[in-house]
Amino acid sequence: MTKYCRYHQNNGHTTEECKAFQDKIEELVRASHFRRFIRRDDHPPRYDHRRPPRDSPHDKRPSQPTSRDPQLARTDIAPTNPPLCGTINTIYGGFTSGGSTSSARKKHLCHLQSINHITHSHHRHRMPLITFRNDDFHGLYHQQVDPMVITVELENYVVKKVLIDQGSLVDILYWATYQKFQLPTTAMVPYDEPIDGFSREKVSTHGYIDLHTVFCDGAHTKTIPIRFLVIDAPTSYNVLLGRPSLNTLEAVISAPHLAMKFLSLSGDILTIHDDHQLA
Repeated sequence: MTKYCRYHQNNGHTTEECKAFQDKIEELVRASHFRRFIRRDDHPPRYDHRRPPRDSPHDKRPSQPTSRDPQLARTDIAPTNPPLCGTINTIYGGFTSGGSTSSARKKHLCHLQSINHITHSHHRHRMPLITFRNDDFHGLYHQQVDPMVITVELENYVVKKVLIDQGSLVDILYWATYQKFQLPTTAMVPYDEPIDGFSREKVSTHGYIDLHTVFCDGAHTKTIPIRFLVIDAPTSYNVLLGRPSLNTLEAVISAPHLAMKFLSLSGDILTIHDDHQLA
């Protein structure tokens, strides 16, 4: 069955999958346009007090707790959830989202739909089976909740404290780390489009730079080009790798194992584990 989006009135994805439609709904919610559709139960439930209670002098039978007892009835009422205060988002913006304006994102979406149509007419990209086993556990215990932090190589530097963030739409090189590379000023391309942070705050950018990044599994390595946005923000990490680089690497990540696996150029499956001491 062909996927159809009622918001864009064309094929390629469903309405439920439409990111532009989700952004529009969120914009309307933040502007309080849906406030009239939210039911608020500010008044406590009323009970019928016209009948005398069971333990009144008018009733000679011994008092028995029944379902009509107001005290018991209160325990049967499902608690009313308060309305949501807002939405905490992931890092959004940069190159993969198409731009900072709605028209730019729609144009980018139409471009993706045309690519998706062409892709369906050819065979899809296939990958070998990648699995995680018990011997992939390298942590202190299997229910660890640490973020995944690894080490990579950039510009002949060993760069530690690299955060893996599958929720980010951009790859980020922080300004303090960029300065340590001692690159010429012409290496970075000016780029002033801000990105949206975790709570939709605007984060300004210095520019972007394309760097070849090396991922190592012992003596085996894989090098991919990554376009980093350079931003100046308080953080304890040097680099943040988001979905663009992880998709280019074709990485499969297991949160319980705190490990990620990917194919080398020769077809071998390489594994990188989290560095517990750095996390």
